Parts: sequence; C-alpha cells; structure tokens
Amino acid sequence: MRPSSTDPVRWDAVFADLEAQAEALEIAERAAEVQDRVRAEVGELTVVDRLRPAVGTVLRLRTVDGLVCAGTLARVGPDWVLLEQDGDRELLVCLAAVTGISGLGRQSAVPNSMDVVSSRLRLWFVLRRIARDRSPV
Repeated sequence: MRPSSTDPVRWDAVFADLEAQAEALEIAERAAEVQDRVRAEVGELTVVDRLRPAVGTVLRLRTVDGLVCAGTLARVGPDWVLLEQDGDRELLVCLAAVTGISGLGRQSAVPNSMDVVSSRLRLWFVLRRIARDRSPV
C-alpha cells in the first residue's frame, strides 16, 4: 500500500530502525569474534601451563593405574611434576601417566612461555641425574 499524499513519511523512524539493526548486528559479530579468540587461546593451553602457577598448591593426581598421588606441587617440568609430601618424601610423577588433577585454581601461565632451561629438563634428564647422584629412590 502506498502512502497517500496526506500521510507524512516517517524517515526518522526508518533510519532509527536501520541504525538499531546495524548496531545489533555489530554487537553480535563482536561477541562471536571474542568467543572465537577465547576458544583459540584456551585451546593453546597445556596441562603444564595450568600447573606452573600452582607451585606451592596442594594437588591430587590420579594416574592411569588408579594410583592417587597427593602433595604440594614443588616443581614443574615439561613432562613431569615433583610433589612434596609430609616427612620429607618427594614424588616424581610423569605427566603422561596422569589422568586427572584436583586442587588446581583457575589461573594459568601464558601458553608456551616456559623458559628455555626448564623446557629442556625432560623426565629422562631428571631420572639420569637421580641415577648419577645415586640418590635413594
């Protein structure tokens, strides 16, 4: 139906509606972009990135064979963790054997930001050092 010559054209309302639609579309696109970026950043996190800021925290680790290891996180390597227990006992745990961790907070380190020296201290290196020092195991 065409407006009669006596009906005023409501251009202001038409443009206001178009601007509101454009603004809503821009907000939705921005929200989708933020979600994509968050998903990508979370996808880059490794368990080591989650463990590094937790040094000094009491953790419980469950291993593949059902063993539960509990203690205070003392050190984190690229593929191992060291837990301290009461009575001066330490547990060296291979992260490949860990199926669950409880006690972690929400913080995490920047993905892939482990220093060069620490990133080279792999489990085989630590085990070799223990053997060379003839430390009791």
